[in-house]
Amino acid sequence: ILLEDMEAATALAQVAQILAEGDLPPDIRAAISFARITALRKANRPGEARGIATGDLLRRQVARCLAQQFAADFMAITHPHQYALSTRAGTDAVARMVSVMCEKDPRSTVAGLDGIGAYDHVLRAAIFKALLEHPELHALIPFTKLFYAQRSSYLYLGHEINQGEGVEQGD
Repeated sequence: ILLEDMEAATALAQVAQILAEGDLPPDIRAAISFARITALRKANRPGEARGIATGDLLRRQVARCLAQQFAADFMAITHPHQYALSTRAGTDAVARMVSVMCEKDPRSTVAGLDGIGAYDHVLRAAIFKALLEHPELHALIPFTKLFYAQRSSYLYLGHEINQGEGVEQGD
């Protein structure tokens, strides 16, 4: 319905542009940075749950647009070590490569890494360092700063997870 109204669609585009440029008043920045945590039970670990943070819809849409806009730059910077995002059959290629390497040398050892907790272990300073090292990505710094230049705040509404009602994610 919003997109059928040209004036409303134009206003939405303007708000999205302001968000992409990171030019928000502090109270709006705080509100849009807040995320809700949903508890999901772990199928393989009865009684345990994992909190999944869901950010604001506009924030997610602007982030997606920026990711698409800078996809070629991300690919050029991370190639050939990026096998997941926007890479056709990337994980299949990695699996096949590991299989071939193990066939060549039966003494090979393969360590499995679980990417599910990757967000919890990312150093935010490393994100900014990488953005600063690549001038073609400098336009992403203001948007990134909105969400990663300070502690994240989460709201959990529902059954208890590890005795926590409100959870904060550190650096």
